[in-house]
Amino acid sequence: SNWLRTMLSEREDLAGPHPPHILRDFFPILDKFGDLEDEENLEILVDHVCTFVESNQVQWLDKHGRPMKFDRQKILDIAVSTVHILRVVYKDKDINQKYYLIA
Repeated sequence: SNWLRTMLSEREDLAGPHPPHILRDFFPILDKFGDLEDEENLEILVDHVCTFVESNQVQWLDKHGRPMKFDRQKILDIAVSTVHILRVVYKDKDINQKYYLIA
């Protein structure tokens, strides 16, 4: 909740940034990004989400108090490996709906 986030933000060793509501805003338009198994489409989605968070009205700050700048390639690599793991877990069954729900 917001109260817990605020409490966590008071500690120097923890971060409790304001939630940008990524799922609320991106889930309804997810299909506009095309087949997310196509790495180019996934890369576009990652860039849009990162830009969305970086441009949030309440900025996320790093430990030095500077606005966050996300490493898009690192996030893309994690997203690709996560989809691969889910594909193995679900043995190439129709995971499209399943991994969107997990995300």
